[in-house]
Amino acid sequence: MKKLLKLSAVIVFFYILEACGDLLPGNEEGGGEPPEDALLDSSEYEVIVDEEALASRMELLNTPVEFDTTNWGVDAESIAAKARSASSLLKPRVSSVNGISLTLNAEVRSTTGDGGILQATDVLLKGNTAFVTYAMAGDVFSGALQIINVTNRRNPALNSEVLFRNLDIYAVANSQNELVLAGAANPDILGVTTPAVVILAKLQGNIPQEPFTIVDLPSFAATDVVIIDDYLFVSVGAEEGGLVRINLEEPELFSENEDVIYFDDARSVDEAEGWLAVLKGTPGEVMVLASENLTDPSITMSDLVPERHLVFDETATIPFSKSTIELMGDVSLLAVGDGGTIAIFTESGTPEETLFQLPPVTDFPGLGEDLTVTNAASAEGALLFRANGEAGVDLFGLDADIDTVRQGESLQPERLGSLVFGEQESANSVYYRRGYLFIAGGLGGMKIVSLD
Repeated sequence: MKKLLKLSAVIVFFYILEACGDLLPGNEEGGGEPPEDALLDSSEYEVIVDEEALASRMELLNTPVEFDTTNWGVDAESIAAKARSASSLLKPRVSSVNGISLTLNAEVRSTTGDGGILQATDVLLKGNTAFVTYAMAGDVFSGALQIINVTNRRNPALNSEVLFRNLDIYAVANSQNELVLAGAANPDILGVTTPAVVILAKLQGNIPQEPFTIVDLPSFAATDVVIIDDYLFVSVGAEEGGLVRINLEEPELFSENEDVIYFDDARSVDEAEGWLAVLKGTPGEVMVLASENLTDPSITMSDLVPERHLVFDETATIPFSKSTIELMGDVSLLAVGDGGTIAIFTESGTPEETLFQLPPVTDFPGLGEDLTVTNAASAEGALLFRANGEAGVDLFGLDADIDTVRQGESLQPERLGSLVFGEQESANSVYYRRGYLFIAGGLGGMKIVSLD
């Protein structure tokens, strides 16, 4: 049975099962086409392309977004001691800060799956296409993917939606016509040895194409995924998980003996500038590997030793909750839950010499600190956004573009304001690219915001 801990109002990954398994079922020798039982049964998903039905899921708004410019929880002085109600705390509100204005272009409503309303868990922007994933809190496995065309900022369009009946979807990757979904499956129904899986499909015109291939992975949930050349790299948690490599051309060759670096509670993975970095929890740790070694088919993952292994004590201490890592140029940006946000140099930084560390939000009226931890962070240029659960999203200005900072230089953040949404709309994930801000808002669905 699935046991899902709702910590900091985010989807978390923990299942009470024994982790085991080998190659894809029915193909122990590997090679050739994926076996028939490696294909996800078509009764387990529905691809929706009906334009009228999809349009009803998106509300076009194109309205200004107000900033909250109070400073709760960031400075040492407690703002909550001075203001005892949210209505008085969330003032003053302004339409722009430092010349930055935000427009809420659209809201994509959370879809409904087996067991109730799904929660938005992850967002990815590739070109002019945004991918949004969903999962179900509680004991039911149910998820979704939405694919949105954002070419026209004022008129984004939901092109397709896939509903999964016995699958939670936590993360997505895309490269050209390859679509990869990371998540967890109900082993009692789908026949996988352990819940962690990735789903592979082809993409044509923003519409996933059947059939879907399911790859059985060790441990409880596939929490994140990136594509490098023809390989997938998947963070898998919690117990007996780690970093998994899968050949996209021959996923049936996946072997737990050769294609996994084992460690517990792997939460996020990203790559840039020839490096791949994995973030794990309890406490927050970063493992850095050279990308070129990872894609060498003659080298097994079990033979690889990380180039660097950094431990950040007293961060990401809430077991099996959401954390993210984002690599930009020489910098790694870590969202480490109750440890807030940390920026380091990927190749040479140390826990003692961080670029900066921002504490999580505290003292938010009416919310415990477990509901306001830093679930995700995303930056580009001189702007940084953090997802803080039910405390919303806060914005920081940087004194240099984050992807141009090099070893020996400094980077100073300044908090500019925050965006707080409706009750129980937890900011689970945030993704900022090319003037677009995408916010996965839990039960509130996904918000598309543009910067002017």
